[in-house]
Amino acid sequence: MGFFKNRYNELWAGWKIAIVLVAFFVTTFIFTIVISFAYGILAVLTSGQTDPAALTQTLMNDDLFIALSGIMQNVAMIVVVIVFWKVFDKKPFADMGLSSFRQGSRDLVYGLVLGAVTISVVFVVFLLSGQIIVVNDFLNPNFSWALLIDLVLMIFVGFGEEMFSRGYCMSVLRRSNVFLIFIVPNLIFALLHISNQHFSFLPLINIFLVGALFSLMFFRRGNIWMPIGYHITWNYFQGSVFGLPVSGNDLNGLYTSKLLSENIFNGGGFGPEGGLLVTFVMVISIALFYLLSRKKATETTTELPM
Repeated sequence: MGFFKNRYNELWAGWKIAIVLVAFFVTTFIFTIVISFAYGILAVLTSGQTDPAALTQTLMNDDLFIALSGIMQNVAMIVVVIVFWKVFDKKPFADMGLSSFRQGSRDLVYGLVLGAVTISVVFVVFLLSGQIIVVNDFLNPNFSWALLIDLVLMIFVGFGEEMFSRGYCMSVLRRSNVFLIFIVPNLIFALLHISNQHFSFLPLINIFLVGALFSLMFFRRGNIWMPIGYHITWNYFQGSVFGLPVSGNDLNGLYTSKLLSENIFNGGGFGPEGGLLVTFVMVISIALFYLLSRKKATETTTELPM
């Protein structure tokens, strides 16, 4: 064993993850520069505005630009993971839990339903406990093209973050002990949100717990389709349907929810992931999924793909 390679003559998993993260940040920076430049030129041509400060402010307030930036960030993550997995690890995608859609479609549907139902429970508890009020009438939702754009964004977020945090990180750590396999990827997953507005210790814990639930799904099912589905609908219903902040980001929702007070229970400006209700919901979800999936462990994959 050496500083860079393990006893299997493979690059240490920690180095692989670090290199992928660096490649991701560099690629994201390049993509951001390109899309900002292209969008800036379009803004100049359509508005005639040439002042750099005014153009920057225009971009920061443009929902389409923000959504496109988020999509490109996750495209960067997906591209980097694919390149490193296929070029450097030289393994099929199934080995990182990305089995064919035909094989994983059932787990994807389960994930989509579970994510939507779980965040809906959180929303209903907020509503019944007087944490929030819905400004617009339930019979008069705010339909707009932003809902479709946000759905595309959340699909890319679900794929990008799960392919890296669960698919890549957990797979390259597969020779480590279970403790490291569950702790390291989910700590990285939580810390990737550190630059989000209103981030603090409780959001760190809750995002880690969400990641732990996704890791358990991957571990039990042997693929990342269920975490991808859960991730997509949890985010989409939270922000684009119920109008709640998503990890510190505000979206234009089908309904407009307003917090009556910001507190440790509802997560305040960070959104539900910053509150104790989600802490409770995630702990219960992890326990229930562990108990229910254990009964089927002999029928499905009980360890990470090798």
